[in-house]
Amino acid sequence: MGLLNRKAAAVNRARELLGVPWVHQGRNPSLGLDCVGLLVECAKAADVAADVPSDYPRVVDPQIIVDHLDQYCISIPYAEMQAGDILLMRWRTVPQHVGLYTGNNYMIHSYQGHGVTYQELIPFWQERVINVYRFI
Repeated sequence: MGLLNRKAAAVNRARELLGVPWVHQGRNPSLGLDCVGLLVECAKAADVAADVPSDYPRVVDPQIIVDHLDQYCISIPYAEMQAGDILLMRWRTVPQHVGLYTGNNYMIHSYQGHGVTYQELIPFWQERVINVYRFI
């Protein structure tokens, strides 16, 4: 599967999952997904076999997320972001949240109280993005 097809498949899968409830360490779309679970589903759709742990504490060690992103993705500049790229965001002061950029300044992500949702990258979210990754 070519890069453009993988990125489109990831975005399409994220759109299919809109409305799925948030569940800590959720990996089953029928029951609920956390932000990492959402990206695991998107990676599967993009034919990327991401091996991501699901035994992390409520507050994730950010190095776990970064190590896995580095294994399956390359880092790209924010200005080069395209639909299908992954946003690594800080929550409070450390990186511990991820979302999928869908283009036109929007993303899909899953977080407590909202589940899998489609949101504009308003300044609240933009200032939290600390890195952008692309599946390899």
